[in-house]
Amino acid sequence: MVRARDFFVEWEAGAAATVALLRAEAGREPHDRALRERIGELSTMGADFRTMWTAHDVRIRHEGIITWNTPRSASWS
Repeated sequence: MVRARDFFVEWEAGAAATVALLRAEAGREPHDRALRERIGELSTMGADFRTMWTAHDVRIRHEGIITWNTPRSASWS
């Protein structure tokens, strides 16, 4: 199985930016029940998400280059 950490070269930076974008959206939509539930689910299922969420970083856009590891023998199942 290919994990996101293995697939994205700079996984941590990308994940932190994504969580910061999610935090910005949560601030714009504080009464969005589905969004609050998803954040709760992610918080209970992943220590990485929990750590990034409690950093309270906020972004309104993400700029940069995404680089993938794509070995020829990768299994996508």
